[in-house]
Amino acid sequence: MARDPGIARRVLDNGLVILASEQRKEPLFTATLSIEAGSRYERDELAGVAALTASALVEGTAGRTADEIAEAIDAIGATLDVVPSYESVVLSITGLSRYITDALEIMYEIVSEPLFDPVEIEDSRRALLSEIAEDIDDPYQVAQRELFARVFAGHSRSRPTNGTRESVAQLTRSEIVGHFSCRYTPGNSVLSIAGDLDPEGALALAEHCFERWRGSKAGHVESALPNPPAASRSDIRMRREQVHIALGHLGITRRDPDFYALRVLDVILGDGAGFTSRLAVRLREEKGLSYVIESDMIGSAGLDPGLFWVYTATLPSQAEQAIQCIRSELERARNEEPTEQEQQSSIAFLLGQHLADRETTEGISGRAISIERYSLGLDYDERYPDIIGSITSEQVLKAARRVLQPDLLSIVLAGSGSDSPA
Repeated sequence: MARDPGIARRVLDNGLVILASEQRKEPLFTATLSIEAGSRYERDELAGVAALTASALVEGTAGRTADEIAEAIDAIGATLDVVPSYESVVLSITGLSRYITDALEIMYEIVSEPLFDPVEIEDSRRALLSEIAEDIDDPYQVAQRELFARVFAGHSRSRPTNGTRESVAQLTRSEIVGHFSCRYTPGNSVLSIAGDLDPEGALALAEHCFERWRGSKAGHVESALPNPPAASRSDIRMRREQVHIALGHLGITRRDPDFYALRVLDVILGDGAGFTSRLAVRLREEKGLSYVIESDMIGSAGLDPGLFWVYTATLPSQAEQAIQCIRSELERARNEEPTEQEQQSSIAFLLGQHLADRETTEGISGRAISIERYSLGLDYDERYPDIIGSITSEQVLKAARRVLQPDLLSIVLAGSGSDSPA
C-alpha cells in the first residue's frame, strides 16, 4: 500500500496551528479552518449562540458586504462552507490552487473582521429558526435530539447544536459578539491546507495571511463527564405511518484505548457496506422489519464521550419486535467473537474508506484537523493501515463487553401514529 507523504506543521507566534498536506492529482486546494467555538462552549441559556455566530460570520465584514463576499468567492471559482458542530466551527474553502492566496485572504477577513450587522443577524436568525422548525418536524431528528437529551442530561451534549426556538429567538447581538470575541482567536484554531501545493510554501503563505490575527487563547474548558443514566423510554407522538426508533447509551472519547477495536465492531454491527452488517441482516433480510437500519459507536467520540446509538424505522405494530432484535444483536456482540470473515471484511472496508478519504483535498484537509485536535501524530495516516490491520477478534469482543450496555439503553420512539406535536 502506498504511504502518505505526511503533514507539514507550523505554530505561529499568535498560537495558530497551520498544517499542510500535498495532493497533486488535480490543480485544487482545500483550506479548512477549525475553531474551538461550537456548542460545547456556550451556556445553557445561550443555546444556539455558536450556530448563530457561525451563520452571521459570512454576512458581511468591515470591508465587504455579504454579497461582495459571495462575489469574491465566485470570482475565483471557489466554494465556501461554514459548519458549526459540538466542538468546533469549521470554515472551508475549495478551489483552484492558483487562487489559494485570494482564498486565504477572504478566510482571514471573515474570521477577523465580521461586522455582525443587526439586519444581517436577523436574516441569520430566521434561517436558523427555519432549520430548527424542520428538525422538530422530522421524526429522525426528533428521535436523535431526544436521545441526546436523555443520555447526556445536565451535560453540554444534551443541547441541540443549533439551539432551540426559545433560546435562538432571544439571543442578542452583544451575546453573539461576546461568543465571537472569546472563542474566535488564533490560539483556539487550526488551519489545514491540502492540495496541489508545496507544503512548506503553503505554510509560509498561510503565515503571511494569518500572522496579523490577534486574540488570546480562551481558557481550557473541562466538561464534566456525564453520569450514565438509567435505562429509559420515551414515546413521542407524531402523525407518521412509521415509527422512528433511536436507542443508545453513553459512548467513548476519541482517545479511548478501544477506539479502533470499536471502529471494527461498528462496521460489523451496523456501519458496513450495503446490507451486510449484523443489524441489517437480522432486521431487514431475515425479519423484514425495516429497510433502514444503522448504528454508530464512535462517530461522535471527541474530547467528551460521544453517543453509541442504533436507529431504525418500522411499522408501529413491529416496533417492539425490532427493539428486541436490536437488543439480541447487542448481546450477541458482547458474547461472540466476530467470525474470521466478518473481521477481515470489516478491516478491508475500513482500509478502503481510508484510501477514499485520501482521494479528495477536502478529505485530506479535514482529516489533518482531527489528527491535530486529538494528538494522533503527524504520521498517523501512514500508521493507520497497520493500526486497523492489527485489530484482532479477541480485542473486538473485549471492547464490546466493556462498552456495550444493553441494560442501560435509552429508547426513543417518534412517530407512533398520533397527531400530537413533537
